Amino acid sequence: GAITVNEGAEVTYSPNVTITLDAQDDTGVTSMYIVEVQFIGAVGRWVPMKQSGWIPYTTPYVLALSPGTGAKYLIAYFADGAGNVSLEPAWDIINYIPDGGETLGPEDVQVYRMEFTPGITVTLVVSPTEGDADLYVWEPPNWDGPPDYGSHNLGTVEDSVVVNDTMQGVYHVEVHNPSEVDSVHYTFRLEEGEALSSAGWGAAQGGVGILQVPEAPVTTEKPEEEMRALPPTARYYLYLPMVLRDSS
Repeated sequence: GAITVNEGAEVTYSPNVTITLDAQDDTGVTSMYIVEVQFIGAVGRWVPMKQSGWIPYTTPYVLALSPGTGAKYLIAYFADGAGNVSLEPAWDIINYIPDGGETLGPEDVQVYRMEFTPGITVTLVVSPTEGDADLYVWEPPNWDGPPDYGSHNLGTVEDSVVVNDTMQGVYHVEVHNPSEVDSVHYTFRLEEGEALSSAGWGAAQGGVGILQVPEAPVTTEKPEEEMRALPPTARYYLYLPMVLRDSS
């Protein structure tokens, strides 16, 4: 099967998204099970935030995302009328960026994962309105070691990075709150086209040598791989005989 969120968009500014599903079976697909998974910095792992349970197969399907922001993996399982569950779940990523901005607690991290059209210039901008937020970006495909791009201006000074000649694949993006005591509130936006003059450092500028740069991403895991080992149990029906007594 396949799942596409908001026609393949990378970002949604609304918590309500439209899921398009495509699943086929010799006897017909009758049910689906949608799981929303998000990285939670406080526990350091991907966590299922919302589960639909087994519901009738419907496409398109409107889903209200959980309140958490950042990268959301939407994972779909399918089942036929006999309760046979798809061997491989379908999945897609959407990044929820609310218009009102986002808040991170002390030493917390927000994770985004985005795929851009290859060969373009993209500027990622974090604008703190309260506290200090730092921005780091890892290129595909492996997200190993220190970030390839970053910006960590102090206080409420805007942080931005420019990615020129974007690569095929998913970029891993993190916003960090370096404070041990204060929360940070910020807005996050993407701009395609001409690079901003205030952009931070990139791999070509030797950014990995700057102080306070993370040694590695907070996570390189892909939750869709973990979910393959934990398919939900499909519905099964138990048919019992009915005996009618003749009372005459």
